[in-house]
Order: sequence, then structure tokens, then C-alpha cells
Amino acid sequence: MDVPEADVDIKLQKISADLLSDFDRSLPHFLWKPDGHGGTRVRSRVRAKETFRLTSALLDPFQELPQLLDPYLPKWIPLLAEAFLKHLQTRHRGKTLSSRSKLLIRGEKVIVRFLNVEAKYLELLLLAIEESEQASTDEDSLGKWSWEERYVVLLWLSHLLLAPFDLSTISSVDLQDITAPEIPGMVWPDNLPAITVRMIPLAIKYIGTPGKERDAAKALLVRMATRRDMQQLGVLESLVNWSLASLRLQKDRSPQTTYFYLGILSFLAGVLRSSSDTSDMNPYLSSIFYAIHAIATGENELSKTIVSFALARKMILKVIRSVVVLLLRQTPQDMASTEITETAIGYFLDCVADNDTPVRFAASKSLSIITLKLDPEMASQVVEAVLESLNRNVLWTRPAGGKPVRDLSAVNNLEWHGLMLTLSHLLYRRSPPAEKLSDIVHALLLGLSFEQRSMSGGSIGANVRDAACFGIWALARRYASDELLAIPTQSVFAAKAHPATSSILQVLGTELVVTASLDPAGNIRRGASAALQELIGRHPDTVDQGIWVVQTVDYHAVARRSRAVEEVAVNATRLSNQYGEAIIDTLLGWRGIGDLDALSRRVSGTAFGVFNF
Repeated sequence: MDVPEADVDIKLQKISADLLSDFDRSLPHFLWKPDGHGGTRVRSRVRAKETFRLTSALLDPFQELPQLLDPYLPKWIPLLAEAFLKHLQTRHRGKTLSSRSKLLIRGEKVIVRFLNVEAKYLELLLLAIEESEQASTDEDSLGKWSWEERYVVLLWLSHLLLAPFDLSTISSVDLQDITAPEIPGMVWPDNLPAITVRMIPLAIKYIGTPGKERDAAKALLVRMATRRDMQQLGVLESLVNWSLASLRLQKDRSPQTTYFYLGILSFLAGVLRSSSDTSDMNPYLSSIFYAIHAIATGENELSKTIVSFALARKMILKVIRSVVVLLLRQTPQDMASTEITETAIGYFLDCVADNDTPVRFAASKSLSIITLKLDPEMASQVVEAVLESLNRNVLWTRPAGGKPVRDLSAVNNLEWHGLMLTLSHLLYRRSPPAEKLSDIVHALLLGLSFEQRSMSGGSIGANVRDAACFGIWALARRYASDELLAIPTQSVFAAKAHPATSSILQVLGTELVVTASLDPAGNIRRGASAALQELIGRHPDTVDQGIWVVQTVDYHAVARRSRAVEEVAVNATRLSNQYGEAIIDTLLGWRGIGDLDALSRRVSGTAFGVFNF
């Protein structure tokens, strides 16, 4: 029922200083050695045992808390980069490339900030990865690179493409000395710099790999396509047309792997996002939308192959969202843009019921972003569509002489999760008008106590309750007290079990107290506690015994379920009868004596005995 008391993050924080100091002392000696003349030179080989100690023993523990490395990264990353570049400059051709670190704990957006940005190293890195490709072709095991090396160098190359001067001034190889390789669907523009002709095939090769190299290759292609000098030469147009051609079913070509199509979609999403503040992609928006939408809704073999992959469906949503956002920036809106927007919204509403959580999350976020940019009338229609979907298949029963009881057994829990996420994202961006808050609060209260039983008898619906906590947190954060107090409690049907004299803020506070103390899932108890703190902090003097409630239903106090039920819930009932009645009623349901876990039922029974003592 309870998680172990020993938290890994607390242990790591205690020993992090020793681990970091050890790594800081060891790294220079790991990379450099005396040259016999009073200086140092980079090591050509290192002991595998020492590499394992530095990466696995000293760095691996920081996977859970990578931010602890941040104070040291400005020193470590340049040191590693300098040794790597020195190695490339001093080694003999054909020898192996030493891997300096096979572990990137921190994300790429943090790491690239500390990489060397001198454009003179662009060709050096490009030549090194080209030679590794040649070694792989020749089956030279010594010259082959690991995926970590390819990933870092491709990422580094994309970072160096931020150089503010033309690539033609960097290329040391004449265009006459190289031949542009033939790429299916690619029409090469004329007069390209040699470095461009070398980089694009390299990025296209790795954009279809299943590993992390795909992300770096995508970043490299996006940077290349969005450079001003490359756009003037037609590289952006050529790459966009190649992407769309690659996503069409060609009878004379064998189909590519799913990862290749995922790479193409990620490139389109990246280039659309990079041009969000410009009009560079405006000529291609319609063609991109109809091509991607045809894949998403098509019935041919290629469409089925792509949409069977959850990451590809998520990337499709990102591409369509970016297209619609760019179209909505254009004024005035024509009929074609309006049709695309309406089609996209309908597709997003269908995707909030997807079987995979990342896809539902992307669909809900896309809906909220687009709704924020719509005119008020159309935005209101989107909110109404979400609320209507939440009210579909919700049954209410009234036992003889009892209060109304909601029955959610007929709803689709996955669809509810997506819709609740959508509603929460809309609230976070303050898209719904104040007059819609009554129906929204009703939906949030339903989501906060959502639970279904699977065919095997297990409990499902924790993701819906988690999204509802986020929604209430966003509601408390984005709307003023006057707007929330203006909601009549009688208009919220899900609040009928509460006293008619209670404000809607008091109803939300009471439900959050119940969830924070009795919910079976620890992350939801903590989420409800955080939402309760936001509610009481943003709207003071609106919740009964507000300060004492926050102190009682503490974020850390509700981590262990036994403590949350036996201490937090008991102490909350002593603050107000309203909290006590709601907690006792809930203890008689699925979050109390009806829990699937025997130990949880015993704890709930013990707490119920205390309440009635």
C-alpha cells in the first residue's frame, strides 16, 4: 500500500557532493597525460575500467536528478569538447576515435550551450564522421563509431550551423570536386556550397535510424533548411518537397522503415516550429497539411504503417498544429484556411481518445494552443464540444431517499483522460470565458473522483483524476476570485452533495481535501494537495479554515497512504464538519472500505472507527 520510506532522491542529494568532486578530480587525468616536455597531450587510449567508473559509478546515479550536474557542466563539457577536437587534429588517418563519454545525462538543449561554436571546426567534425562512415562501409571495426559519438557530433554540427556567415565561405572543397548523391525524391538546387552537399545526405541517412541519431540529424536538417543563405539557394523548398514526396506511396520504390517516416515528420514539425515567427513556410502550409492529413486518415498500406506507430501519430499532431497556428497568423482569413482549421480541430478531438497517452497529451495541448488563437465565437464552440463529449454516457442514479450518485461505468476512460487534459490545458491558457466555468467545474469534479473497474476487477482512471487535479490548479491560478465566486453552486450538478450555502471555491476545496487524503494513488494525493495550496493561496478567505487546511493537508504529509488516511484525514475532519462529512462519505466508497487492497481497507476501517468514536 505504501512506498518505501527511503527516497532515492534524498540519498542522492546527500552523496552528490562526493560523487561530483571525485568526477571533477578524475576527468582531467582521464583525458590528458604528460607529454614529457612539461605540457600535456590528449590520451589516445583509456582504460575501460576507468571509463566504467566515471560513467556508471559516478554519473549514472544522477539520471534521476540531472540538474545537480548543472554547476559543473560549464567546466566539464568544454574540457571534453577540447580533448575531442584535439584528438581529431592529432590522430593519424584511419585510427580509431576514442569515445570520451558514453553517457549524456542532461538533455541536448542544456549540453549544446557549452559546445565550442567556432566555425573552423565544422569541416573537421564533418570529415571525422564521414571517415567513420567509410570505416563502417569497409567493415573496419576500429574505425566504427558508436551511436553516442554519432549523436554528439551530429548535434554539434547542427549547433555550428548557427554561424552568421554564408556556408560558401566555410567550404574548403570546391563543388566541382564532389558529386551530389542521388536521393529518391530529392531535386538538388544549383550552386550549392560543397559543405551543404556533404551534410544533407549524411543527415538524411541518420534521420531514419531508430536511435538518438535521428533527433540530431533532424536538428541538422532543420538548421540547414532555415538558414537564410540556404533558403535563397532553394534548399528549404527542395527539402520540403523531398519530405512530401517521401510520404507518398510510390509503386516503383520499396517502402521505408517506420523510423524513416517518423524522421520525416519530425523534420517537418521542426522546420515549421523554427519558422513560427517568419513567413518562410507560408507557401507550403496547405500542401503540408493535406499531405499529412491524408496519411493520418488514409486507408492505404503506407498510411496504416505510419499511424500504427504512436510516436508518428504524435508527430502528425505536432505538424498539423504548427500548420494551423501559422495559418491563423495570416490576416484576413480565407475560406481555405478556415476549412483547414476546422478539419484540424475535428481531427484533434478524435485523437484525444487515442490508446496512447503521449498522443492524447499532444492532441489536448494542440487543441488548447489553437483555441487560444481563434476568435471568441469559434473558441467557445471548441470548449462546448469538449464539454459535450465529457457529458456523453454519464449516468446519474438516485437511491431511495439518498443523494444523486454519478455512474461513469459507460464512459471511455481513455477519452475522458484526453478530454480532461484538453480542458485543463484550456484553463491553463485561460481560453474558456467566465460564463462557461459552471459546466467546466462540473466536469472537473466528475474527473476528480473518476474510477472504473476493468474486466479483471482492477481499478482504472488514475490518469483522469490526475488531469482533473491539473485542471483545478489551472482554474485557481488563471481566474480571479470574483469570477469563481460568481458561479452559483446550484448550477453545478456534481456539487449537489455539498451544502447549498457553500461557495464553489469551498466545494472545490472540500473535494481536494478528500482526494489528497484518501486517493489510492500517491501522485494524485500530492497533486490534489498542490492544487489545494494554489486554491487557498490565490483566493484567501474563501475556504473554511484555509490556512490550517493547507498546513494539515501538506504535500509531504500525504505521500504515504496510511499516514494520509489515519492522520491527515482525521485531522482535517476536526477543522470543519464539512470536511468530516465528505471524508466519511468517501470512506464508505471505493477509496475507502471498497478498495481492492486488503491493507487499505483495514486502514480505512480503522480511520472510520476513529471518526465515529
